[in-house]
Amino acid sequence: MNVKFLYIFLLCFCSQLFSQKISYSIKNGLPSNNVYSIKQDKKGFIWATTDKGVVRYDGRSFKLFTLDDGLASNDNFAMLLDSKDNVWLYSFKAISKIGSKDVVNNFGNTNSYFNHFIINQFDEIFFLNGNSQNNIDKENRKITNDSIYFITKAENPVWNNYHKILKNSILNKDNTSNMDYFESSSNFFTFSNQFYAIGNEILLLNTKRYPNNLIKIGSGNIIKYETLCYLIFNKGIFAYNIKTDNWSPFLILPKVTSILIDHEKNVWVSTMGAGIVKYINLDLKTGIENILKLSNEPIKKVTGYKDHTLWLSNSRNEVLELSKKKIKYTPDLIDLRFLEADYQGNIYFGGSNAVYKNGEIFAQYGFKAMALKKDSIALCTTFGSNFLNTAILSSLKEPNGRPRSDVTGRMYAILLLQGKFYSGNQQGLFWGKPNIDTLHPICLDGENASISVIGIKRTNDGLIWVATEGNGIYILENDVVIRHLYKELLDANIHTIKTDEKDRVWVATRKGVNMIQKVGTDFKVDKYTSFHGLPDDYVNDIYCYDDILYVATDEGLVKLDISQINKMNFYLPPPIHINSMKVLGSSWKKVRQDSIHKFEHNENTINFEYSGISYKSNGKVRFEYRLSPSVKDWLQTPNDNITFNNLEPNNYTFEVRAIDAIGNISKVPAKAEFVIKKHFTEQLWFSFLIWLLALFIVLFITLRYLKFRRLQVEESSRVEKLISELRLKSLQSQLNPHFVFNSLNAIQQFINTENKKSANDYLSKFSRLMRLYLNGSDSQFITMQQELDVLKLYCSLEHLRFADKFNYLIEIDETLPLDQFMVPAMLLQPHVENAIRHGLIPSNKDNNFLKISVKGSNDSIVCEINDNGIGRAKSVEIKSRKSSDHRSMGNKISKERLEMIRALKLGNISEVITDLVDDSDQPIGTKVVITINQSPRHINKSVSI
Repeated sequence: MNVKFLYIFLLCFCSQLFSQKISYSIKNGLPSNNVYSIKQDKKGFIWATTDKGVVRYDGRSFKLFTLDDGLASNDNFAMLLDSKDNVWLYSFKAISKIGSKDVVNNFGNTNSYFNHFIINQFDEIFFLNGNSQNNIDKENRKITNDSIYFITKAENPVWNNYHKILKNSILNKDNTSNMDYFESSSNFFTFSNQFYAIGNEILLLNTKRYPNNLIKIGSGNIIKYETLCYLIFNKGIFAYNIKTDNWSPFLILPKVTSILIDHEKNVWVSTMGAGIVKYINLDLKTGIENILKLSNEPIKKVTGYKDHTLWLSNSRNEVLELSKKKIKYTPDLIDLRFLEADYQGNIYFGGSNAVYKNGEIFAQYGFKAMALKKDSIALCTTFGSNFLNTAILSSLKEPNGRPRSDVTGRMYAILLLQGKFYSGNQQGLFWGKPNIDTLHPICLDGENASISVIGIKRTNDGLIWVATEGNGIYILENDVVIRHLYKELLDANIHTIKTDEKDRVWVATRKGVNMIQKVGTDFKVDKYTSFHGLPDDYVNDIYCYDDILYVATDEGLVKLDISQINKMNFYLPPPIHINSMKVLGSSWKKVRQDSIHKFEHNENTINFEYSGISYKSNGKVRFEYRLSPSVKDWLQTPNDNITFNNLEPNNYTFEVRAIDAIGNISKVPAKAEFVIKKHFTEQLWFSFLIWLLALFIVLFITLRYLKFRRLQVEESSRVEKLISELRLKSLQSQLNPHFVFNSLNAIQQFINTENKKSANDYLSKFSRLMRLYLNGSDSQFITMQQELDVLKLYCSLEHLRFADKFNYLIEIDETLPLDQFMVPAMLLQPHVENAIRHGLIPSNKDNNFLKISVKGSNDSIVCEINDNGIGRAKSVEIKSRKSSDHRSMGNKISKERLEMIRALKLGNISEVITDLVDDSDQPIGTKVVITINQSPRHINKSVSI
């Protein structure tokens, strides 16, 4: 091995000491750490064969296939993928195929070792025995359309392509002299040459030209990327450059069995004993990691002087120079809060109890932040901000020993400019001048007065960048906010903000790093996370110079080449696939999702399992789904399966898409359509049949019933009407004697008291009242005018009878057409009688008063009867104490009569009786409201009594 090759070998080997990689073993879901081969299908799934089964990986979990799933053997040491993504496996027992819907089929019998397991462009599978000299035709077979055929030497793809080897070979140097021997040999390999088929190309290598006499492992395990071919040797993976005819080490790993470069340009390596290793950011030409880990211990702060010196601090508050001199400072600090390098390469650091320059302490106090401006330095303390010259550093104390404060006010962030400074704390942002003890507030947000500022930077275009806790970044021009970055950032809680020589702003957060740069009038925000290869998303600090970014995390310090990282395509949308669709009937069963499937009404619980493939996301893939028409909006979920329960009968479309760790969304969602049928009783034809049958039944029954009941209904109606009229007449006849009885009692009382004049007056008015009544006795209804004439005479009689016991007033709206309204005879009299006899007469008040008002319109009349008597409750109490058997029947008869009138639809009259009370709930009278809701043209005047 020459010196150049040795140097490259050592360089590659050393780079792997810090390479960013992820290992998969039995702890992560592999069935075994012995992995024979690894491949990726067109959908993006990673397949690996082991001695304990075959696995399919989607970036989140492994799906295992074993004997239980139908494989001929768990120990499959060779694998092929055809154009339909069927997986073909070779074992010592048989050939197995994992097809669509994960169905497994087995072919042939492989009791001997075969040298070649080949697939051609027609998806024909060849398994060839290169060890058999005599029975070659019987030992070589092919599988076409799932059928096995024996092939002859002429059909052997290796011999069939022999004449094309020189013409189509990727490498034919130094092989010409061996071609005759190769042709005449019955073996597929010569002593000094090996033959490989890579797609439609053929690689013919001279084993004597292998680097440093390395031993090739097996005859396969070779892939091609651009001009490089990767071969596996006993010391690891080496790359052969077809154009330059040079070998170089790619990955120096023991016991490598196969290599894969996936669609995202991640490199996967399978091993015997160490499982699978995935490299996210390998340079595919050199094998060197684009992200190098410089330290494994937690790093809290990092800064530098251009590209000459790199300084960092660890969790022990030690300050280390990493680039050249390897200086180490161990300051006596409780916590180190800032680490800054000036334009001459001097390093300043400090914290809660001191501040240092190049390891020498020059002030002892509690410091929050610092800023450098050429030969000036600004320091923030609990009591204010101090401004010093870096060449003449002195203690920050007054002669009396008190802390010096050039500008008062507790601050946590500061930016020093020429003759001006900006500072910030939990109350917001301020500006001032070093020689004036005055701070001027700057409004960052009109709706939020208290914004916690943790960092302030300035770019060469004059923009001021203000980092906050929880509110993102504010960009100011001439002290006015021109842009607020919030949702564009990985996180609104900022840890550190820094600028570089290209006016890029770097932001460290708990979710990664943002890089912000002004492009025209807008601002472009880029992201760098574990998706891009960082060891941790929680970033403590950053430093960038000339496209080299240093990221400090609790998992160590890493170095990124931004120019190389940006060349890699991190914005490929993750593909999404529905792995299975299952329906719950008597048990779960898989169904096809490549066509519209129809389920019965009781098969309405559907489960979907899906995979969003993003290997750079390291399992941090989210999903969003919708189920039209039930769920119209996209809903997010972290789960890779979902079940819909008790779906209603309908036509459904399920869609799902994946979201990778930095927010890339699947370009085309995976889709499955299905129909849940209605129960046959809910089908249209069944409903139509039921309605038609019901119609015939109802029609038949109705006709028969109508024929049978017609006469009965008519007779029943006639009898019912007759009975109602007779009952109404009976009530009328009961009401009149009741009134007459009360009137005769009054006359008797006058005679007994020898009040002849009052008896004569009463008898005269009573006779007139009886004449009015008898004039209308032949009719159930009388006019409202007649009713009021009767009521006036009755009130006059009662007032005459109970002299000085009460006064009364009858108010009648003169505009009402009283002659046109027909009302039941003596509609109002029973209520007036109750008001006088049971409300006013028992009252001991001197001002007993009865008021009757009649008002309304052409369509209705409202009669109100108000008295200020003792009320109904008191009246009942008085009557209960009397031993008389007399019962007042007026109200009861009147109520029953109104019910009969409404039942016969002779009128629409309602009455409401209200007990009147004062503020202390004491009774002060009774109000009766009778409403006659009828038009004169609707009154039936011909009903006879």
